[in-house]
Amino acid sequence: MCSYQIDRLELMNHEVKSQEARDRIKVRQEAIEDLKKQRTGAGAGRKKDLQKEYEEIILRIADSGYARLESDLDTLNETLERLNNGKVRWEQTAEHLKAWTEKDITPNQVIWDIEKFADGSISEEELVRLQEGLKRSAGGTGRPETGSGCRPSPDQERRRKRGKSRIKRTEAGKEGLSERELEEARFELRNRLHESAAASS
Repeated sequence: MCSYQIDRLELMNHEVKSQEARDRIKVRQEAIEDLKKQRTGAGAGRKKDLQKEYEEIILRIADSGYARLESDLDTLNETLERLNNGKVRWEQTAEHLKAWTEKDITPNQVIWDIEKFADGSISEEELVRLQEGLKRSAGGTGRPETGSGCRPSPDQERRRKRGKSRIKRTEAGKEGLSERELEEARFELRNRLHESAAASS
C-alpha cells in the first residue's frame, strides 16, 4: 500500500505541477494578448495624436496668414514681370524716339520732351505735348521722315523745285534773294541734308 500511496502522491504532484504549468502558460498568453492590444492601441493612439498635431499645425499656418502671403507673393511676381516688360518696351520706344533728336525739323521742345521720356521723368502733360509735337514735325505721319518711304506733298515738291532754280540763279549771280526766298533756300538745303543723311544711314 505504501507503494500505491507513493505513486498516487507522485501522480498528484505531477498533476499539480502540470496544472501550474498550464496556468503559467495561460497567464503568459493573456499577458501576450494584453501587450498586443496595448501595442495596437498605442499605435492607433499615436497615429491619432500625430494626425491631431498635423491638423493643429495646418490651422496655425492658415491663421498666421501664410496662404495670404503666398497669394500676395504670386501677385507681386506677376506685377514685377509686367513692370519689367513695360520697362523694356519703354526703353525700346525711347531708343526709337532718339531718331527725332537728330532731325533738323524737330523743335527744341520736342527734343527736350524726348530726353525726359528717355530718362523716365516725363509728366503726362509733357507726354501729350511730345505726341502732338511729333505729329506736327512728321506732317501727321507720326514717324520721322527718312526719305526712303515718304513722298513729299505737292506743295513741298513745288517749293523744292523753286528753291533749286533760285539757288542756281543766285549761284550764277543773276539775282539776289528776298527774305522769303532765302528762307525757302534754307528749307531746301535742310531737306537735301535730310535726304543725304537718310540715304547714308
